[in-house]
Parts: sequence; C-alpha cells; structure tokens
Amino acid sequence: MADESCDLKFAVTNDKKALELAMIGGDGQSLAAKMDAGQLSEFLKRAGLARATMAPPVPAEPDSEIMSIASPHCRAVVGPTGHKTLYVRHPAFGWLALSLDPTQAKQIGAWLAAETETAPA
Repeated sequence: MADESCDLKFAVTNDKKALELAMIGGDGQSLAAKMDAGQLSEFLKRAGLARATMAPPVPAEPDSEIMSIASPHCRAVVGPTGHKTLYVRHPAFGWLALSLDPTQAKQIGAWLAAETETAPA
C-alpha cells in the first residue's frame, strides 16, 4: 500500500491578497496552488461539504481545539415556519447560518438571559 501521508504548507502572500498552498505527498509528488480570497472561500466551502460526508463524523461534542470567537457579528431572522436563523460571522469561514426550531431558540435565549443576569459585571 502506498504512503498516503501528505505534508501541507500554507503561506499568505506579502500583500495579503492570496494564499499559497503546497501539498507534498509521501511519494514525493507535489501540488501547488495560489488562491485569492474568493477562491479560498469557495475551496473551504466545498471542502467543508466534503468533510460532512466523511467518516468518522465531526465529534458530537466540542473539544479543547475549537476556535473561540470573541464578540462575533451576529444577525437573527425569523422564517415563515417559525424557525429562527442565527447568522454568525466567523473570521476564517465567513457567515455560518444556524437554523433553530422554536424550542431550541427558546432554550438558548433562556440560557443566555440567565447567564447574563448572573455574570459578574
């Protein structure tokens, strides 16, 4: 069986307008790409959709490696079926949309309200 390992190297260009990506396989073959912000966003979106179909699935619970975002930009919209969509802006992955059913929205709202009241000033 061939070595399937892959070494990834990432570098943002000096003008911060592109990402240079190099992938070097265990067999010595390499692939290089240069993507602007729009191309990188599309790549991340497609890679995320592919990841959602892979095994093992994303863990059911968050781990210590998760990237926390302090005070993210958020928007909330109520849909015609009563579902609430919470949009959260992630600096690496763009806008994430979370569609919450009324029960989920109430639970999260109650928890946030309770935590806000008991949090130290």
